[in-house]
Amino acid sequence: ALPALASVGGDLEFASNSDLQTVDLPSLTTLLGTLSLYFNPELHRLTASALVSVGGTLSIYYNGSLSDPQLSSLQHIGGDFFAYQNFGLSSLDDLAAIETIAGSFYIAVVGNAPVLSLPALSSVGLDFEVSHNSDMTTLSMPGLASVGADFVLRTNDLLSTLDFALLSAVGGD
Repeated sequence: ALPALASVGGDLEFASNSDLQTVDLPSLTTLLGTLSLYFNPELHRLTASALVSVGGTLSIYYNGSLSDPQLSSLQHIGGDFFAYQNFGLSSLDDLAAIETIAGSFYIAVVGNAPVLSLPALSSVGLDFEVSHNSDMTTLSMPGLASVGADFVLRTNDLLSTLDFALLSAVGGD
């Protein structure tokens, strides 16, 4: 745990730690750079509940045991959001406060999370892709109004419910 860490002016990376089980950042509110968590096979818990903004990219991938990242205050991602090959994910509910992603949004192979709902998300600056999620049945982004480039839904075998009520622009100038 890094209980006193309140802000980071650069990047924060947790990578290739074979036995790392938890990343607890209870006081972190601002990260100007990138937050990366990858190739941590025993990582069960990510907690950064006070984090409001990531200035760069948020990458969470190849963390086979991660079940439900706790990022309940996160509102803005200045770069991309990537979450893939996290087979243990059962929920992404604690990402519900995200309002804007300046870069791309990419979710693939997120384990057994049947519902992905980001009700506050209003814009994605570049690509939006949700793919290869075999257990996903519902994809709900009711506040998403614009995607700056491509919009891709691919190989989500059980996906039966979509809610993109405000989506009015994809790609273009």
